[in-house]
Amino acid sequence: MTKRAAFILILLIILLSAGAYFALRGSNEAVTPAPSESEMIRVTAPASGGTISSPLTVTGEARGNWYFEASFPVRVIDANGRELGIAPIQAQGEWMTTNFVPFSGSVSFATSTTATGFVVFEKDNPSGLPENDAEVRVPVRFSQSFASKTPIQDAVRTLLAKWNLPGVTLEAASLNNGVLTLSFSDPQHKTSGGSARVTMMREEIEATAKQFSGVNSVRLMPEELFQP
Repeated sequence: MTKRAAFILILLIILLSAGAYFALRGSNEAVTPAPSESEMIRVTAPASGGTISSPLTVTGEARGNWYFEASFPVRVIDANGRELGIAPIQAQGEWMTTNFVPFSGSVSFATSTTATGFVVFEKDNPSGLPENDAEVRVPVRFSQSFASKTPIQDAVRTLLAKWNLPGVTLEAASLNNGVLTLSFSDPQHKTSGGSARVTMMREEIEATAKQFSGVNSVRLMPEELFQP
């Protein structure tokens, strides 16, 4: 075997060995499981299946990267997925860490029209990217619930309460041939001004109303309200 052939053979062996090393290393990394949500946050209150009332105290601990600016949102929703209340929950310690940091806070929420629901602990996601979303849902029972005779109105009024719009009230609602007309009062002009927030509120009202049987379209009155 010539020196040139021997050199090429040795080079091939080195390249094959390196390729096998990195292939094995990559396969080991691929099967390493990412932290699960249970490894990211531990909820101590409320207890799963427990009965809750408003205001609700929540406690537990979460890893630092569950927070952003030392807080994350907690929502209370009913069995139909309608939001009853939301509040930022604060870290009780230095949150710039990957270790667990205690949290505590309270959430006020509206009366539920269902007997059961969920307390949703959401990872704060300032990026808005879906791949960074995470949440833990704790099933609960409501200490007070009722079978509402006006569920659409109640759902819309819950949205108004969440947005904290002084003076804005839902005055009436009527459904005719699939068209739901919602009449509001806004003496302080809180639902106008061309902001993106106003557009978001209108879209959320429409989306919430269309969840109810028989509602095909939504009309908001007076027509100048909730306009971009």
